[in-house]
Amino acid sequence: MEMYRKSGVNLQEAKKLGEILKRTFTSSNLTDFVGSTEINGLRIYNCCDGIGTKIIPLYEKKLYKTIAIDLVAANLNDMATKNVESVGFSDYIAVNCLDSYAVSALIIELNRELESCNCRLLGGETSEMPDLLRDGVIDISGFAIGIGRGQTDDIGCGDLIIGLKSNGIHANGFSLIRKLHKNGQLSDEVFESCLAPSYVYYNSIRKLWTENLLKSGVNITGVGLLENLSLVLLV
Repeated sequence: MEMYRKSGVNLQEAKKLGEILKRTFTSSNLTDFVGSTEINGLRIYNCCDGIGTKIIPLYEKKLYKTIAIDLVAANLNDMATKNVESVGFSDYIAVNCLDSYAVSALIIELNRELESCNCRLLGGETSEMPDLLRDGVIDISGFAIGIGRGQTDDIGCGDLIIGLKSNGIHANGFSLIRKLHKNGQLSDEVFESCLAPSYVYYNSIRKLWTENLLKSGVNITGVGLLENLSLVLLV
């Protein structure tokens, strides 16, 4: 935690926020990977996420496809924790100064990645804010919509827990990674390997859901394996 704090990320304060929200709201939507609501008998699922400060080196290096893949992974990997089909996606892009080529290339790649998951890009918003963001900086968020049964069951004694191997660190911890690289504690070669695209698990996991082979799921990001796994374990 101390290393993260020195890189500008306060995990203790983030934990306090989570505890406050749990005390304030009774809905599990605020503590789950995917929130839901029922409209005219149809259950709608929603999640949103970005790719953190990994976007800084990716945008500097014009790795628009990687940005798109990471954004899809950040959202649809969360959606995959439920028996839900992702049907729609919106994006929000904030820039200091609009570069029409870069932003259009990013959106085209985003649409291509979503199509590979049978999910439609429904639209989005691009906002130019020179007084808020510094020159050369861009941020992006995604919002996924899903429909389906969604029900999950707690994991208990006798159930088998399986894990899918990560292909890297995905888009996690880049405030620390960038600081280590800047301070010379992380080689250029290792830093470049950290920029590999996240793995999109959605299609593989969706197949398991449709074959009734899963009871529940968690996405191991943020607070990690132990805390996230506890969300579905009967203890």
